[in-house]
Amino acid sequence: MRNGSKIHVMHARPLMTAGLAASLHDPDWRVTTQDAEPGAAAGADLVIADYDTGLALARGRQVLIVTHRDKEADVLRACAAAVAGYLLEDADPADLRYAVRRILTGDRHYSPGVTKHLEAGGCREHLTSRETDVLRLLAGGRCDKQIARDLGIGVGTVRWHLRNLMGKLGVSARLQAVVVAAQRGIVGIDGVVPG
Repeated sequence: MRNGSKIHVMHARPLMTAGLAASLHDPDWRVTTQDAEPGAAAGADLVIADYDTGLALARGRQVLIVTHRDKEADVLRACAAAVAGYLLEDADPADLRYAVRRILTGDRHYSPGVTKHLEAGGCREHLTSRETDVLRLLAGGRCDKQIARDLGIGVGTVRWHLRNLMGKLGVSARLQAVVVAAQRGIVGIDGVVPG
């Protein structure tokens, strides 16, 4: 961590931005916010953001996401986007400062409340967008032929995607795949992928 590290806070909720910025008192950090300095994220050593903003900014930049979203699918999506950290909103200011210090020294930091998802699912084992599409349609009650027609692919390709996604979810039956995916927040009970 170098002296004068620049931390930019740009949470979607203004009160969260203010609270996060106020929690980051450290003589080695220069903290800016989107309200005070629009566009300052570009030169920041670390950007602290809400979930959607963090995902959008993650490539090629150090990002710490601060969010209430604790579902496995959300955590794995952030992990796959290579975010530097993932902190739940119920963390206290000391947790926030600890996470920032770790990230600025080159480590990654994930809240203890979400690390179980990383251990269970692993960053490399997340579902592809096509596997998620197949799973969503399966959860909606479609058979292989209907899924193939809806997605414009062959029935054999649907079955191949089903085998892959069942392996990643650690299940051996289609119904199990839907149940586990719903429990993990990958699809809703009605087959809708949570946003």
